[in-house]
Amino acid sequence: MINRKVSGFTLIEVLVALAIVAVVSVAMYNTRIGHLTNLQRVQDKTFAHWVALNKMTEFYYFETFPSPGLKKYDATLADREWQIEATVTETENQRLRRVEINVGLLPESGQPFQSVSTILGLVAQRE
Repeated sequence: MINRKVSGFTLIEVLVALAIVAVVSVAMYNTRIGHLTNLQRVQDKTFAHWVALNKMTEFYYFETFPSPGLKKYDATLADREWQIEATVTETENQRLRRVEINVGLLPESGQPFQSVSTILGLVAQRE
């Protein structure tokens, strides 16, 4: 019998190491996908909020005193189409209107509107 010194890894050790690397890789991939999803959601909320603020500014300065009811508008920001739903209601003061603005991405045909951002404001009648 020849006595040789064996060095290296056994098949079991290699398989265990590969399993550990696979589990860590999947966990890192899922974390990355979750991060990108959250980043897109934050970006959508930020842009929708800007669209809502722009529409509220239009109500304040450029449009006539709004009548009560639901009004729908479209807007484009950051190469994306947005839908705006503005609900105008009367207040106790006849010279003020409560405006609730909901903004979401323009839905595909047949899809319901989903609001991403909502703001509230009061619009005063100009003299």
